[in-house]
Amino acid sequence: MIYRLRGNIIEIKDNLAVVDVLGVGYGVFVPERLAGKNLITGEKTDLHVVTIVREDDISLYGFGSPLERNFFNMLLQIPRMGPKGALKVLSSTSALTIMQTIMKKDLKNLSQLPGIGKKLAERLILELHEKVKKILEKEEVDILEDPLEEAVEVLTELGCSQEEAREVLSRVQKETGDQGTTEDLIAQALSIMAEGERNL
Repeated sequence: MIYRLRGNIIEIKDNLAVVDVLGVGYGVFVPERLAGKNLITGEKTDLHVVTIVREDDISLYGFGSPLERNFFNMLLQIPRMGPKGALKVLSSTSALTIMQTIMKKDLKNLSQLPGIGKKLAERLILELHEKVKKILEKEEVDILEDPLEEAVEVLTELGCSQEEAREVLSRVQKETGDQGTTEDLIAQALSIMAEGERNL
């Protein structure tokens, strides 16, 4: 079983990254937000990998941290949730954001996260709440201080929809390459929105 890959990115196509490790090219499926933001052709990468073995296929799924990999494995425990579906859940939102929302049992916001929806949100809270709680407590993650979620909350209070807020904040993250503080995210998001209004 391949558990971790460290090498050079030689190709990226959609959410498939090819990693050269000592002359061997490994094809690894990664979340779209990781492929679009942190993986650059010609640069080094360090991926935490889940190996899925089936009768006619061996597939690799790579993530930027052990926490993301652990949550991917947790998603696979949900009935009828395959690896492609689990990867889709993690493609536009971080595992930490989803886990924090599950921890709070916040069905409304969880169901509005990209790739989830109400039915899946209910299943996530029902089946994963206690497991998520243990992991976050072990990792000593502060569930009350997530800059991205705080920024979303502020923007929605200012009149944005959840979808609009997450879309503009996603753009901020792609442009800056760094999540930053809540204040940074809000300031840059408002700047982008203001620029868009001036171009109308």
